[in-house]
Amino acid sequence: MTYIFQTSFDLRSDDADQLRIGKSMGTSLAWLKAFLPGEPGFVNARAIVSMTQNEHSHVIFETSWDDWEALETHLNQSAYAEQKMLKKFELDIEPIDLTTTIYEEVG
Repeated sequence: MTYIFQTSFDLRSDDADQLRIGKSMGTSLAWLKAFLPGEPGFVNARAIVSMTQNEHSHVIFETSWDDWEALETHLNQSAYAEQKMLKKFELDIEPIDLTTTIYEEVG
């Protein structure tokens, strides 16, 4: 069974350019994608942003894990690498409605 750990938030449209590589948030997301493959049970990571042109852009970062134990180890031992990543750019960008959710794949 696969488990997905998802962190999502909104950004003001004025801050959306921070998603590019070389900007604080883009660099942090790239760092996470490079850091996580070394963890046992890690399957995949992706960062996506909404394409709609509203006053906010919706950002999702999610990781997939082989089993519950692998995800649990990630959450306990890495002290939520995703939250460390967010602290890295919080001074430059203010995430709106920050949410974390864990999903279990079905079927």
